[in-house]
Amino acid sequence: MERMKEDQDQIYYHSGADLESVKDSPFLEKLIKKGYEVLYLTQAIDEHMITQLLDYEGTKFMSISKDNFKFGEKDQKEEKEKNKALKKMYKPLTKFLKKKLGDKVSKVRLSNRLSDTVCVLASDQYGYSARMEIIMRAQAFADPDSFGYMTPKSKIMELNAHHPITKEMLRLVESGEDDERAAELGHLVYDTALVASGYVMRDSDYKSYADRMYKWIGESVGVDPSAPIVEEYPEEEKADSEEEKSDGDANLKEASSSSADPASEDHSEDSSEDHDELLYRSRTRVEDEVFMATVSVF
Repeated sequence: MERMKEDQDQIYYHSGADLESVKDSPFLEKLIKKGYEVLYLTQAIDEHMITQLLDYEGTKFMSISKDNFKFGEKDQKEEKEKNKALKKMYKPLTKFLKKKLGDKVSKVRLSNRLSDTVCVLASDQYGYSARMEIIMRAQAFADPDSFGYMTPKSKIMELNAHHPITKEMLRLVESGEDDERAAELGHLVYDTALVASGYVMRDSDYKSYADRMYKWIGESVGVDPSAPIVEEYPEEEKADSEEEKSDGDANLKEASSSSADPASEDHSEDSSEDHDELLYRSRTRVEDEVFMATVSVF
């Protein structure tokens, strides 16, 4: 509290599973830039305790992820003045998104707490924060009917008016050139903001979220993810297979030749012996003739 800004009249807090997830939350972006102090809650019991205490030494606690969040008086007035013209400018987009998202959101509006992120989802003032919602869902004996009654069915969607994606959505809506694409982009921004804000997606929404993601990924790389799947294999594998078959046939032939009929081998050996015998007789006859010629001379 000693480090709090002069006009910070409330103790801001934000809860999460661990320190890193709290520090990386988009809800902190503008607060940090403006120099506000924020209490980080990382234990499961922390937020429940804070909601029971209500204040500390007369200074009230305020969740930075709730609908009723406000800056200090001076900054709040400044933000309100800056957003007055923007609110009118973005009315076509906020109206369009509310219609397309239906009961997923209770309202769509411009945010005064974002500087870098395109969108966040805030919870109702009296509803569960993202962290408390996860804790409640994890209760072993939680009554689904009771939990559903206590948890708001929809969130407040807050858009960063200065983000390029928000500007592009506004352009698509105002031009009317591609309402389907604008709606797809709106759903994708909502789903991504849901996760970035710390909430858990409804089971029924996972499939549609995955389909939208694959569609946009496909478009970014120039392919149609809904095209029929065709199993294809490299031609080299087929060529290698034929070569291996040829080698196998050659080896088989060689093996067959080496294991020929034994009678043929005997015949080959007999022919060799006859040749040697003939050579020996010829040499002996020549030697005899030379010997007789020598005797006659003497």
